[in-house]
This record gives sequence, structure tokens and C-alpha cells, in this order.
Amino acid sequence: MNLLRAPKFKIKGSVSHGFESVATAFENLYSRSVDKQSQLCVYHKGEKVVDLHGVSDSQTYDADTLACIFSSGKSIGSILIAMMVDQGRLNYEDRVSDHWPEFA
Repeated sequence: MNLLRAPKFKIKGSVSHGFESVATAFENLYSRSVDKQSQLCVYHKGEKVVDLHGVSDSQTYDADTLACIFSSGKSIGSILIAMMVDQGRLNYEDRVSDHWPEFA
């Protein structure tokens, strides 16, 4: 499904069948003026199912534009720690030096 919207903003890209609601939510950010430029790419079971980008104030922004993402490492780190706890590889109560002796 290719998307092209009103002149005020443009949503370009594609979504696979079953992921149309993601495109709708992405478009809603623009219709409410929450976002001006963004990209969203989602893989599900190793397959790209969402590949969208939107522009409302810059024609030079596209799917290949690099964007600064501040503080993204904290959320990725917390997800990885939660996964390791779930797998029994560490506990939230562990000291860092229990797993990384040089840290002490």
C-alpha cells in the first residue's frame, strides 16, 4: 500500500497487509501537527512490514535522511537487561561487578 496525502504534509512509503493501522497512527501524528519529519521502519519475523517517512516542512527530508536520536541507548539498554533477567542470566538485584569484575 503506497501512501500520499494532502499538500500540508506527505506520508510516503509502504506497509504490508495487516499493518495498515501503523500507517494510520503515523499519519495521525502529522494531522495533529505533533510531528514535522520522521521515519518509521518495522521488521516483523525478519521481514520489513512498515517503511514510512513523513515530511511537512522540508522537501529535502526523505527515507535516507539521517536523524539524531538522543538518549536512545537508555531504552535499548533497559530492554536488553529485561531480556537477560527473563532468560535467567542476571537479576535486577545483582551488582554490576558480579557480571563485570573490572567494574569494581
